[in-house]
Amino acid sequence: MEDFKKQVRGSFRTEMVAAGLYAVLAEQYGKKNRDIYDKLKEASEQEFMHGRMFNQFMRSRWGHSAGNEKIWIALGR
Repeated sequence: MEDFKKQVRGSFRTEMVAAGLYAVLAEQYGKKNRDIYDKLKEASEQEFMHGRMFNQFMRSRWGHSAGNEKIWIALGR
């Protein structure tokens, strides 16, 4: 069970880092191409949603959070 917890926590972190990365890329490329901005912004929002789902699963299953969203997003940026 402990390995499964680690996988869920790791998945949460990966999703949040990706959300931050796609958000930065959207900002950078959005100045040049609105279509690319829209796609990267949508990808960021989807990754964030996935991360929140992992976090919610962790809370409902084991009663504690997978981590701090802001820290992992900042690392992705």
